[in-house]
Amino acid sequence: MLSRREAILAGGSAVLLAGCGTKPARLLAGAPADVPALGVALELERTLVEMYRAGLPLLTGPEAALARTALAQEQAHAAALAEAIRELGGVPVPARPGSAYRRGFPRSRRAGDWVAFAIAFERKAAAGYAAAIPKLANPRLRSTFGAIMTSEAEHAVALGSGR
Repeated sequence: MLSRREAILAGGSAVLLAGCGTKPARLLAGAPADVPALGVALELERTLVEMYRAGLPLLTGPEAALARTALAQEQAHAAALAEAIRELGGVPVPARPGSAYRRGFPRSRRAGDWVAFAIAFERKAAAGYAAAIPKLANPRLRSTFGAIMTSEAEHAVALGSGR
């Protein structure tokens, strides 16, 4: 029998899968003026990918499943943003080594500490997307950023369920 927390986390994983936009980047690209914002978003997504990679060894059960789901979504976000940059004639900046992204992560090896950090980071990511949306030139790209913003907020809520 699943505990309440396990049920919430399992349900959160399903919601996260449903909430991640799956439209190809070529349908979402904006104007060349949007390339710098796309580059910033790409680096944010790469940081989120590394955050989940760093957290997975600390997690078990439903929390680990949730983190794997979120990791896959962050990877999909990064791939879509890189494709949008290329589509607009830009060249995505190569990813830095994973250690460069992990420098600001907590050193604690406790799952609870990582979850608290991840919740706060996801909230900041969602706020960053919200701030960027009105600055984008293309309405379709604003919609894309809105969908990613929602996904980041859903990650924060799902991670915080049962805490």
